[in-house]
Amino acid sequence: MERQIIRILSVTILAWLSLATLVYALDEKVMPGSACLPERSGLEEGEFGPTTGFVIPEDGRSILNLGGGEPRVHCPIVRDNVTNTTGITVFVRVSYVQVDEPLTCTLFSFGRFGEKQDSDSASTRSNEPVTLRLKVKKSMSGGYYTLNCTLPHGSEVFSYRVAE
Repeated sequence: MERQIIRILSVTILAWLSLATLVYALDEKVMPGSACLPERSGLEEGEFGPTTGFVIPEDGRSILNLGGGEPRVHCPIVRDNVTNTTGITVFVRVSYVQVDEPLTCTLFSFGRFGEKQDSDSASTRSNEPVTLRLKVKKSMSGGYYTLNCTLPHGSEVFSYRVAE
């Protein structure tokens, strides 16, 4: 009887551990485009000042480039699985207004001290909202990821989904 109880408990614990690993492996986060920060060119290091050209609508649904200047935004990525060395996939939902240059997003993987591990870029010239898929296949335990997008005038980032 005691052996049966131990066997049942062991199987139950293994099942819970397997489920926890599966849930951890399927971790996804969706961030609004309004979490992205515009790059501010023309400022000295450590200097702060207003950012022109980018607008976050009142409801916070996106970040939109309505001005000139450097049209790049940097979007934070929260890393939950800090021991993963096989990279991540990011899906960026964007809207593009046709101009000379394409809307381009680049995903970077860095080591703990900023050493570049991998990168992937995707672009669009579509007049319809699209989802860009970016994947880095190499990462470092304890490292980090960054997402940068170049948004021509009138283009915007609605959201981005990170699949770890």
